[in-house]
Amino acid sequence: MAEFFVYLFGAGIWLFVLFVFLYLLQIIAQWRIFTKAGQGGWKSLIPVYNYYTLFKITWSRTAFFVIAALMIASALLLQHTDSNFAQVAGKICSAGVTLMSLIETWKVSRAYGHGIGYFLGLLFLEPVFILILGLGSSRYVGKR
Repeated sequence: MAEFFVYLFGAGIWLFVLFVFLYLLQIIAQWRIFTKAGQGGWKSLIPVYNYYTLFKITWSRTAFFVIAALMIASALLLQHTDSNFAQVAGKICSAGVTLMSLIETWKVSRAYGHGIGYFLGLLFLEPVFILILGLGSSRYVGKR
């Protein structure tokens, strides 16, 4: 039985190393995405600020604040399980966040000169397509 736990611990270490490696690849890709758009790559390292920067280069600052407000409103409203109005309003806010996220993904695809195929790739295989976008030959063409 002890060998099993030693094996499990060893596998856990390798999985951790793999996940750290993949995470670092994503950071490098996002760094390159930002530098291609004329932004500082260091902005990819700060959790909320990187999302803000992505909205700034592909859509608008206002859209970032709208989606942030919708996320907060959704979280607050969905906590009130005793109110039907709060539940419905929270679900509407969640739908708004989902819709805006889809639009943002489309705008990322368009800002780097890609179309519907790349959008679908970003939607369903985001880590892979972010790597391709950052490390590949895609060029920033501006907001579209």
